Amino acid sequence: MGILNILKLHGMTIDDVELVEFPYADDWYDDPAMLVPPMNNPSELWLRRDHKHDYAFRPLEKALLDGTMDAIYNQMGQLGQLSEATGKIKAIYNLANHPDWTMQVANTPAVITCTDVMAKEHPELVLAYMRAMLNVGLWANRNKHAAGEILNRQTFYLDAEHTYEGIKDVDMVPSLRNL
Repeated sequence: MGILNILKLHGMTIDDVELVEFPYADDWYDDPAMLVPPMNNPSELWLRRDHKHDYAFRPLEKALLDGTMDAIYNQMGQLGQLSEATGKIKAIYNLANHPDWTMQVANTPAVITCTDVMAKEHPELVLAYMRAMLNVGLWANRNKHAAGEILNRQTFYLDAEHTYEGIKDVDMVPSLRNL
């Protein structure tokens, strides 16, 4: 949808471009070195990866740089900023800058989900998790610089200050008001 919206904004249709399916090599998940030292929590895997510089997280960039593709679409402005920081890639258009928010279909915010089984069989866990998320959001709103430092380890912003700039005006408390 994001690609279609970009084309529409520029007077084009899908017939004006050639879409290329690009395989995503995710075999690094099976790399035994990623499991040493032993992990206490599977999320530790992400803390061990240099996602800001690891092309496994930005595989289309390499295809663009080697001429396999003429243009790429990505759904996060921060990812594009990392690409631009290489000095070899330039963003053409950012849907986040469009005044009609409905054009931003592939942008975040993040969504909190759980399975129907968890919700039905363990509603107390859902409530405990949401209470924790609310508390984290309240803390992050009061401590934006510290939150930027923490979130920088998991985002595609350039650095902690850039992460802070990206979140400083964002209400970090989960909300149901847009449903």
